[in-house]
Amino acid sequence: MDELYGFLEQSNISAKNIARLEILAQQSNSEVRDLALLILDVARVKPHKRRRWKFLAQNHPELFLRLKAVSGDDIPEADLSDIDSYISPMQHLEFVEPGLLHSGPHEVSTWEQYLNWLADSED
Repeated sequence: MDELYGFLEQSNISAKNIARLEILAQQSNSEVRDLALLILDVARVKPHKRRRWKFLAQNHPELFLRLKAVSGDDIPEADLSDIDSYISPMQHLEFVEPGLLHSGPHEVSTWEQYLNWLADSED
């Protein structure tokens, strides 16, 4: 697990790192496999660490929420001011299962509906 979290601390998740993540993503241990798959998803869209959180919040909110959930809200200090405006619309939402968001006791919407809402709220 330390190895996996270490990939997020590197300035760049290299091609060699991605190959290692692909191996770890095939592990029988579901905790290792799930974290490896998440970091692999991050590496594919934003391998460079600089402004990663902001980029994910703006362009891949579902991935941002997944990463935020496993990181324990441990967002690098330098990125906090950059993503404040992207976090606030999402703070009240809970991650339920892939593809669904839960915003109330009985209300569940798809990612597509959420992304439409997010796009409309920026106007």
